[in-house]
Amino acid sequence: MRLLKSIKQKLAVTFSVLGSVAVLAFSGTASYADVIWEPENSFYESHKGSIVDYERMFIANSPDEEGLKVYKSPETGSVIETYDNGTEIYIAYKYTDKAGNEWGLVSNCEGWVPMDYLATVYDEIAFREEHADEIRNESAELKIKTVKDGKAVYFYEYPGSESFFDPGVDDDLYFNELFTDEAGHTWGYVSYFRLSSGWVCIDNPGATFEELYPNGQSFSGKMPEPTKPTIIVEPKKEINIGLVAGICVGVIAMATAVILIVLLNKGKKKR
Repeated sequence: MRLLKSIKQKLAVTFSVLGSVAVLAFSGTASYADVIWEPENSFYESHKGSIVDYERMFIANSPDEEGLKVYKSPETGSVIETYDNGTEIYIAYKYTDKAGNEWGLVSNCEGWVPMDYLATVYDEIAFREEHADEIRNESAELKIKTVKDGKAVYFYEYPGSESFFDPGVDDDLYFNELFTDEAGHTWGYVSYFRLSSGWVCIDNPGATFEELYPNGQSFSGKMPEPTKPTIIVEPKKEINIGLVAGICVGVIAMATAVILIVLLNKGKKKR
């Protein structure tokens, strides 16, 4: 009976472990698609609560003729990289220090740069800012069967952009935002399709930029020439109050110990 009971207990433990492994495996698979890249950066780890996602391309535009300096953190003067002015860099996160200066985390080197030293690249965000009054909150759909001869459906970064790609659309698309350009083309925004998003020219979804605008276009894609910033932003080391307090307590304790030793020695001499 004891042997049978022991076997039953071992089987129960085994199945319990296997069940836990299965749950972890499935939960890991389910969450894999929602993984968000986070840098292995000590400053990022210690200031997570004050850092926000940003994810936008910029152009280095530092007042320093040597280029844009990338610092290890907004609190240290250690430079880990330098980019020539005019270089495009991708900012993944943004942090605002106590002085109100904004800092961006450069994704490929995981260092920090002042946002004041960056010039904006024309992108989907810039397009929305420029044409906010022309983007309509209206619904529309594109039936995949209406795309003739199996042509591709191109996703554009924004209406009028020369940058586009084919995500392999094989199902109907639905839009909740519409825009009509100067050439009369109607565009719809796809917020999510197979990890992609973009604008689709609904009336000609398989057309290239040259086919849509044989003579070019002038309603989007242009940013004013950036001017050099006049403000000087440099890392500023913040005082760690806890560390300072700890050091002070330690110094006081050591001083007190020294005084006691001196007094004890004097007492012994008198005796």
